[in-house]
Amino acid sequence: MGVGALSMGIGGPALENIILKNAGTRGANALKGLLTEGTQEFGEGYGQQMAENYGQQQAGQNVGLTDNALGQAVTGMVIGGPVGGLVGGLGRVRNPEKVSANQEKLNDLMSQNQTLQDQMQEPNADQTMLAEQLRQNSLAIANLES
Repeated sequence: MGVGALSMGIGGPALENIILKNAGTRGANALKGLLTEGTQEFGEGYGQQMAENYGQQQAGQNVGLTDNALGQAVTGMVIGGPVGGLVGGLGRVRNPEKVSANQEKLNDLMSQNQTLQDQMQEPNADQTMLAEQLRQNSLAIANLES
């Protein structure tokens, strides 16, 4: 949770300012959103896995600090990038109130998605239930576009 907050609080705005500067067409905005969110989620996934591994080390488990960190980073990028692209593509819709409502819904869904991913890493997690909730969450994100 701390890595995610740090990533969203510091990394997100910085990446957004760098990548989303001079936003333009829907396609360009979608690409910029994909790059921003994908990059942020990559770093967040890597950091969260390292933090989890460190905790396991402190509990006496024999695990390397970076074990599975790259896999988590890539998963975060693969899930987060397309969602960022969706948000970026919606950024130039004519009705700003609808965009704001969609953005709020999308932010909620993304937060839920991250929480579900974090819960899946827990040793006693119900993987089947969490996978189904992640599937439903992803469908809700996809339906938000249409």
